This record gives sequence, structure tokens and C-alpha cells, in this order.
Amino acid sequence: MVSHPGRPITECQTGLLVKQAYERAATVGIAVKGFAETGIWPYNPSVFNATHFAPSLTSDRPATAALIDSSGPSTTLEPQPGKSIHQLFFDLRIISSYF
Repeated sequence: MVSHPGRPITECQTGLLVKQAYERAATVGIAVKGFAETGIWPYNPSVFNATHFAPSLTSDRPATAALIDSSGPSTTLEPQPGKSIHQLFFDLRIISSYF
């Protein structure tokens, strides 16, 4: 592209160009930095704060059913108004840890 400006790229050239770009971009250093920035490794639970999750509040509505009750995990859905979708997903993670 640099040596022939204005000349279209053919399908045959696409693979080589992607390979060259990938080899320059996919490095161990970039992968390590990506894990560090997101708090995955080393583990950092305070990487994100409440403002990062604010956009999801527009779809956070009370659910019509809960996955567990106060006595422990349950496989039936019991109506519990006021539980948000996020709480239901958290409950589902708790239930799946029992199996």
C-alpha cells in the first residue's frame, strides 16, 4: 500500500498484509499489558469503579423470578419482585458452584 498508493488490494494480498500486521501487533508485552490494565493479572478488583458500569443501569430492571431463596440453592424459579438481572446472574453463579 505504501509503495503503490491508489492501487487496490486484491484477495491474494490480504492474507500477507494481515500476517504482517498481526506479527507486529501480537506480542507478549501487549498481551501482558492487556491483562494488567483489566485487572486480571495481577488480580486487581479495584480497576473498575461504579462509573464504568453506569451505562448498564439503563437495562437493569427488576426481574420477575429469582433463582435461589433464603434457604439455599433451588432449581425452581420463584417470583421475587425487586431482584435485578445482575442479582439473578450472581445467584446463577452461586448455584452453578454447587454442581
